Amino acid sequence: LEGYQKNALFVLKPVIKELFDKYINPLSEQISLYANEDDYLIKELHAQSNNKQGINVVVSKLDEHVESQRYIRVNKITNINLFEANEIYGYKVGITSPQDLVIVNPTSSSFNKIRSLPDYLLHFDPQNLDKYIAKQKEVLKDLSTFVNDGGILIYMVDTLNKKESLSVVSSFLLNNPEFELIDERQIFPFEDEDVALYYAVMKKEIQK
Repeated sequence: LEGYQKNALFVLKPVIKELFDKYINPLSEQISLYANEDDYLIKELHAQSNNKQGINVVVSKLDEHVESQRYIRVNKITNINLFEANEIYGYKVGITSPQDLVIVNPTSSSFNKIRSLPDYLLHFDPQNLDKYIAKQKEVLKDLSTFVNDGGILIYMVDTLNKKESLSVVSSFLLNNPEFELIDERQIFPFEDEDVALYYAVMKKEIQK
């Protein structure tokens, strides 16, 4: 009951825990997350940080993340810097130093919602897709500039659409050769994880 009241109990996709377990270095001092879809990512990052690592969390609209604000307030969390920003100038206000890990989780077509909303495709507007893709590319590019040499950049979207996943990452890597793709996976709803999720893990080379 106490955990529920503090909003400390939450559903976590096993694949996310596995991904974070693999790439969150306990020695990392700074982590940034662009969380525009899934609040549980904020909670899982905090759970793994043990209140030691600094976590910058960027959202495009604070009023759409009331649950996360309550989680931070009720649990008296001091290592999460939650702020609103929509462009690189705004990101610089909250992210003031190179980051060892940057996670980008932008708004997508969210195909994963079809599991709980069977009529999802009936209401989805295909015209919004181009807007999503343009913003995904913009956010990935802008936040990549904060990755420290030797640091990790993770891009993840809840979709099966290759235009929002493979194409976005391929375009980014083509234009940013200092990043190397070291891990990539498209997960389908019929697999053991029971989610529609794509992620790509990229490492920034150490500048000589």
